[in-house]
Amino acid sequence: MVFDKNWEDFIYSKEKQVNHFPHDWVVATVNRIFAEKPDRSDLRVLELGCGSGANLRFLAEFGFSKVDGIDGAQSALRLAEKNIPPNDKAISLFNADFTSIPAKDKYYSLVLDRGSITHNDFESCKKVMAESYRVLKPGGIMLTSLFSNSHSAIYNAEPISRLFYRAFKDETLTEQGLNTCFFGIKEVLEVFEPFEIISCVHDVRTEMFAKPATVAMWYLIGCKQK
Repeated sequence: MVFDKNWEDFIYSKEKQVNHFPHDWVVATVNRIFAEKPDRSDLRVLELGCGSGANLRFLAEFGFSKVDGIDGAQSALRLAEKNIPPNDKAISLFNADFTSIPAKDKYYSLVLDRGSITHNDFESCKKVMAESYRVLKPGGIMLTSLFSNSHSAIYNAEPISRLFYRAFKDETLTEQGLNTCFFGIKEVLEVFEPFEIISCVHDVRTEMFAKPATVAMWYLIGCKQK
């Protein structure tokens, strides 16, 4: 995986896209899957692309015993450190490549990717999914969200390789934009192949009043077979 340095140089170092609250899909999905397990003291979770740490804080408060966050941007991790309570011993932060997760095999009960893997080329996305499978325990859960090729941002994007574009220049207010992979259903099934799919939702939302735009995402829940 080649980390897109634009996240460091033009996003997190400028304190853009700093989320102070966990994503609603993360909250709803984690609650749906783990709420019936009141004792989560032996469950470990990893977030790929933890950004400023809002999801990490939620996961720790939810009761997971160990919450690890990985990001390629050092500035993101510095922001996350500010958002984590100083006495919180559950959360650890790592600057690492997603294709080489610093964890032993079968270590985590949950791996979370909220729109981070999708900012890599297609072959790297497959490698990250395989690495996520490696670090999950049998029966562990993989949550991932990927950009859909129905997303309107693809129309003004510059092609780089298969499914892979330099996109979101207007949204990030930068000339560089962000490297992004946009998926159709065939590619979703291919990249998520290691996992048993529990749920695959294609969420398409169209803005009808302000500047016309369509936001389209794939939301996937997978399980590592026992």
